[in-house]
Amino acid sequence: MNAGDDLLEGKPTKPVRVSSPSRLHFGLLRFRADQPGERSFGGLGMMISDPQVSVEVELSKKWLAKGPHAERALEYAQLTATHLGFEDCFVIRVLDAPAQHVGLGLGTQLALCTSAVVYRAGGVADPAADALAKITGRGNRSAVGAYGFERGGLIFENGFVDQNELGEFVERAEVPEDWRVVLITLPTKKAIHGLAEQQAFEKVPRVAEATTARLWELAAEQILPAAKASDFDMFSEGVYAYGRRAGECFSDVQGGAYATRELALAVEKLRSLGVKGVGQSSWGPTLFAFAESAKAAGEVVERIEALPEFTDAALRVTEADNRGRKLGCG
Repeated sequence: MNAGDDLLEGKPTKPVRVSSPSRLHFGLLRFRADQPGERSFGGLGMMISDPQVSVEVELSKKWLAKGPHAERALEYAQLTATHLGFEDCFVIRVLDAPAQHVGLGLGTQLALCTSAVVYRAGGVADPAADALAKITGRGNRSAVGAYGFERGGLIFENGFVDQNELGEFVERAEVPEDWRVVLITLPTKKAIHGLAEQQAFEKVPRVAEATTARLWELAAEQILPAAKASDFDMFSEGVYAYGRRAGECFSDVQGGAYATRELALAVEKLRSLGVKGVGQSSWGPTLFAFAESAKAAGEVVERIEALPEFTDAALRVTEADNRGRKLGCG
């Protein structure tokens, strides 16, 4: 049966679409606070144009969901419809989305895209990202994806004191449009998410205040200013240093600054080739490597493809997304 066969007669039949960039996460400032009044989490990340998440919705006689991660999208859509008191049903089509648990922030982008598009399909203007995140239960640790969904670009946030609130927005920077990012996803059986992620946060020791201060300094005084000034070298060295320092806070659960030994060796190899802006996005297994231009990115890919360490890696060249969510119609 085609989705169009279930459309309600007399209702608008033109589908509404919301698309979002994916998210790179460079690392957290701290973990969950153990004292009242202290801040939890906070961190730095960047939105990228490809892969993207794109969700299309229209009114229907019954609830349907199609495409990758359809069941998750259906859950987010129904949460939103219930919140709004909608009696209508919708057909949800996930048109484009990256794989889950590879470090590109699928969960938050899928949730916010789906929630926003249900608002619009129901004839209601969608609210700010913090409201969408609350409806769908996202942003409980990192707010980078939520703010990035709304604004695009390089996002720095300071975490929250009240766990019912999205992390405090600190600063955003436009990323130079000539810069490129090579995404390198290595095959791995070690993926930390869901319950395993929750347990991992319970095992790691408290982040030292000096470490948080150093991460803040790298973000606020090196990485963000470098992006604004188009200083590629300063930006690249800052992103590498930030990611490594943030990753070391997880040594008790991942054995070092990176999720696996293979990822750590890959980062070391890329650095030895002169690729300075290298790091692990979130828990991995996706690594990112910055290049100053499309030509430079192509050269990085050629060098990676010639190395036995990257034989089974999935490679993709993308760029920063400075716009955030986009609205369209089918």
